[in-house]
Amino acid sequence: MILSQYVKQAWHQARTNVTYTVLYVAGVMLAMMFTMTMAMVLYVRIAPVYPENNRDNTSYIANIWLRNGEIAMGGQVSQFPYDEWFSKFENIEHIALVNDSYRSFAKSPDGTPDFEVHVKFVRGDFFKIYDFELVAGRMFTAEEANAEAPRAAIITDRLAERMFGGAEQAIGQTVTVDRYDNRVVGVVRGASILTRRSYAQMYRPMGKLYYGPNGPGYGDFTGPNSVVITTRDAAQAKALDEEMKTLLHKINNSDVMVDPDGDRWKLQIEGQPMPHWRYVLNPDGNVNVLVWLYVGIVLVLLIVPAINLSGLIGGRMDSRLSELGIRKTYGATRSSLLGQVMFENLLLTLVGAVLGMAGAWILVTSCRRWIFSIFDSSPSQVPEWADVAVNPDMLFAPALFGAMLAMCLIVNLLSAVVPAWLYMRKPIVSSLYEKR
Repeated sequence: MILSQYVKQAWHQARTNVTYTVLYVAGVMLAMMFTMTMAMVLYVRIAPVYPENNRDNTSYIANIWLRNGEIAMGGQVSQFPYDEWFSKFENIEHIALVNDSYRSFAKSPDGTPDFEVHVKFVRGDFFKIYDFELVAGRMFTAEEANAEAPRAAIITDRLAERMFGGAEQAIGQTVTVDRYDNRVVGVVRGASILTRRSYAQMYRPMGKLYYGPNGPGYGDFTGPNSVVITTRDAAQAKALDEEMKTLLHKINNSDVMVDPDGDRWKLQIEGQPMPHWRYVLNPDGNVNVLVWLYVGIVLVLLIVPAINLSGLIGGRMDSRLSELGIRKTYGATRSSLLGQVMFENLLLTLVGAVLGMAGAWILVTSCRRWIFSIFDSSPSQVPEWADVAVNPDMLFAPALFGAMLAMCLIVNLLSAVVPAWLYMRKPIVSSLYEKR
């Protein structure tokens, strides 16, 4: 009964005060739209989405450093440390070595000009770490994965459609990339370039490159690859950190770190394996600074509109003093009047939030080629050929809806409670004789 009265009163106020209603809804809508846009950008980058469904337990070894006094060399990882050290970790579930080739060109079967494709060269458990959906064919066999000169390939359904007309038709076909022929053995459902760690249009076994026992300083340790690791849980991840420290201590006190000139080098792998969220957001900087930056942005996007809405509500309360005074004389309690005002503003907040969420979806989907570089630690231009898909699981996620609901309540509380409470404290007499 009370709820129905609240709804009727809220509808009456909205119809009789159109300007107030429009301004309030618009203010909430803009606050929600920009806040949820930022939330969706961060969600896509760090939350579990296809095919990186295991991001919570995924970590990376992205670079290593070799130091000898003031001399330092660094880079990504070569096959030597992967084969000799990292692949032998005990506290891991899966491990893979990954190399990206951003400037590869595929020959079109129909004779049209070559076009650019994104190729990933992989070793180890890449397709166990990243949960790709197999559309046709199969994954690599052990022989194909470990071949000295591998020629098998797995391509995405989009590339299969472009080159052969479909996934089934692509199986067994030859794809020529950079003048090398590759036989398609499998087709997977393509990912979006927004999931950069797993994204490619073609996946090939890396093969084994020769590395000699030249020692540190001769390129054996650094290379073009990154190492991807998954652990079962946080406890195993912690044990892996300790295992890495033990490994570094052992290596740095062994003969492998002495070069042919007799100089001893020191291997440094600081803060790695690095959790996915940190590797993506700010691998080289201060994470605390980044977190406070995001918190500050959210507070500005929420508090500034809330202050403006609070002033708007205060002005509206001035015009309702006589109405509230009359209702007080007929027995309405302060809590019931406050509840009515809160309910009215909550409804307007929800309307504005829904419109803001819709606006965020439109903004993200229509401007996705540049908007996802806002929080990129090393932003780069998205190639025209890249698949910049925003999948439904990136937008319609329970976490995002929960965040929207929480923000609705925050905006409503910040903007409505203080002015409404202050005006409810006025005596009945002053409310009744308030002239408008």
